[in-house]
Amino acid sequence: MDTPMEAEYKKLGLRQEMKRLRGALDAGARALASEKIAQRLLNSGLCGPGKCVLSYCSTGSEVATGRLIAALREQGCEVLLPRMEKERALSARIFRSGDTLVRGSYGIEEPSKHAPQLPPQKIDVVLLPGLAFDRAGRRLGYGGGYYDRFLPRLREDCIKIGLCFALQVFDEIPHEPHDAQVDYLVDENRIISCGQDEEEING
Repeated sequence: MDTPMEAEYKKLGLRQEMKRLRGALDAGARALASEKIAQRLLNSGLCGPGKCVLSYCSTGSEVATGRLIAALREQGCEVLLPRMEKERALSARIFRSGDTLVRGSYGIEEPSKHAPQLPPQKIDVVLLPGLAFDRAGRRLGYGGGYYDRFLPRLREDCIKIGLCFALQVFDEIPHEPHDAQVDYLVDENRIISCGQDEEEING
């Protein structure tokens, strides 16, 4: 296994490369892939009616979540969005139709400080952005550590799902023990069940 310094150096290089590759995707192709990812997730049963789902507000070249959030609400999910707090912490805020978002840290839209907050233990499903993932469920984020600190506070049975384009999925990525991991990956072509019982679910 790499030393922490070696892993961090490799992560830095991969972050730069993935920002370039993902940003180079044609806007139309990215929008179409995002729609396929959303539909695949909605058809999977992982976010069924009554589930409390923490999504994210997409930015830049990430998998778009605007229509997905609306569809989750329409099928009976309670939708939450993350808000960046002091000391690089995340809070989960209830987001309902008609609620106004504000521009937060790094220019990312987020709920206002007045939006009701839910404890992490109430969350059933978390949808995560990322720059790269591997088939074991490891995630390469943007380096801030927000999700690495937030995810351990969830219930053990909370389902963590990485939303990504197929070009972001690797057999293995540089990692460290504290890195957040996901249970499933959803890209435009498939759903991957991660971990020891790794399985591709097509359809």
